[in-house]
Amino acid sequence: MLKNCCSLEDAGSVLRSGGLVAFPTETFFGLAAQPSSHKAIEELRVLKGRDLGAGIPLIVSSAEIVENLVDDEPDSVREMRRELQQKFWPGPLTIVISARGMSSTIHESVFGPDASLAVRVSSRVEVSDLARAAGGLITSTSANPKGEAPASKSEHVCKYFPMLSILDSSTNFESHSQPSTILDVR
Repeated sequence: MLKNCCSLEDAGSVLRSGGLVAFPTETFFGLAAQPSSHKAIEELRVLKGRDLGAGIPLIVSSAEIVENLVDDEPDSVREMRRELQQKFWPGPLTIVISARGMSSTIHESVFGPDASLAVRVSSRVEVSDLARAAGGLITSTSANPKGEAPASKSEHVCKYFPMLSILDSSTNFESHSQPSTILDVR
């Protein structure tokens, strides 16, 4: 076991205190932060070595959380979004929603263009549990600095970010793993 490994309880505590945690997604390792924490989002920007102006994907602990995030949407969009959620969640489908009403509680760098949020529910139970332990939602950007390959092994996370806690170090991914699919339903 790597020295960077931490329990779900410890990872939740790190996130609630404004820190970052690496965790396994369905495809690669991701970096979790509480999206409402200015400290955590700034640290994430520095670690990634890039401007985060394009937005940061989120993992929510359940589909019900999305209903609290999304702005009013046309009935046809709501119906399509809910059908996609039902069919593909939990799983690696990220859905882009309008969420202007959340601008006072979620850090501005997390939003994409035109006040959108990219959200999904992970099929990995421990990741949904991590989001729940952090308050219902966490960031889910790949665990790699700009210009480097996404971390597919915990050893890669340790190489890129030696001081970062890792929720699970036993997960490795096949070299053909692809990032999750992102779909803008608006």
